[in-house]
Amino acid sequence: MKDRWIPLLVMVLFLMLSDPSGTFAENFFYSGRAGFSVHCNQMMLGYHEQAVFALPGETLVLQVVDAKWRTEYFFDSEFGRTQKQTERKWVWTVPETPGNYTGRIFQLNGEEAVFIYCFVMVPFEALQGGDMNGYRIGQYPSQANGHSEIYPQPRGFIEVTEDNVDHRLMPHFTLRQFICRQDGAYPKYVVLDERLLIKLEVLLARVNLEGFACHTLSVSSGYRTPYYNQRLGNAKYSLHMWGRAADIFVDGNGDHKMDDLNRDGKNNMSDVRRLIAMVEQLDEEPRHHDKIGGLGLYDRTEKHGPFVHIDVRGERARWERKRAR
Repeated sequence: MKDRWIPLLVMVLFLMLSDPSGTFAENFFYSGRAGFSVHCNQMMLGYHEQAVFALPGETLVLQVVDAKWRTEYFFDSEFGRTQKQTERKWVWTVPETPGNYTGRIFQLNGEEAVFIYCFVMVPFEALQGGDMNGYRIGQYPSQANGHSEIYPQPRGFIEVTEDNVDHRLMPHFTLRQFICRQDGAYPKYVVLDERLLIKLEVLLARVNLEGFACHTLSVSSGYRTPYYNQRLGNAKYSLHMWGRAADIFVDGNGDHKMDDLNRDGKNNMSDVRRLIAMVEQLDEEPRHHDKIGGLGLYDRTEKHGPFVHIDVRGERARWERKRAR
């Protein structure tokens, strides 16, 4: 029986290695997109798996949109309290205890479901002296540099434990990828913006669509605590501290370097510019205007290859940094 699969596997490998157009990667990439979307507190959730972040006891309003006509939808969760408002709208009051809780919106016929991973955060007010349960976070700037809408005080912190560190946030991203690089035992704490996660998912799909098979984007730097950011000597108002930025590169072959995106046989800034061009294309699409932000090109260093900074600050910003090799 096993011998029957050998020719098929050989054919698949041949297609992967001999497909410069990217058709194979496009057809075999699992986008994670659902057949309907869920509107949740001014966000549009369109994936089968989607993280949202809430404070203890907060109310989330969930409404199915872009739905199939005459299809029945239901919401259920073992956690918190749920109140049905209309046939496709529910109010979910999440638990009072910080942690991660799952809700599900599904079709009656069982064809599709959207799993909402709600991470109930530890409120910002629990931060005492820059520490949270022995984990060093530091102090956020008291003045928002004249842009309080871009640099608001974080509402809370996601508590990361050994049990939930590999929990998925989106179909292709996990919590572990965004943890601050500083030393420290569990529990650790993270601040994240849902729009950044969605933007990364959309970009990953575009990368695969253009023929570069990659199951996730490599995140060299996600969240940074103010303490760690200051140690690095980075900008006082770095959006990494607000969970709204990530430094990324495409590493489909697992060599910890940016892939050869322009197919010239080299790993250099030309590949970074190819990735930048993909982001620019996405920013031009009206449906992604709520995720517009900064875009920076960074050359290789002694520790890692070239990468792209991407954020969701709400306004366009562009820059390039060339560093000594």
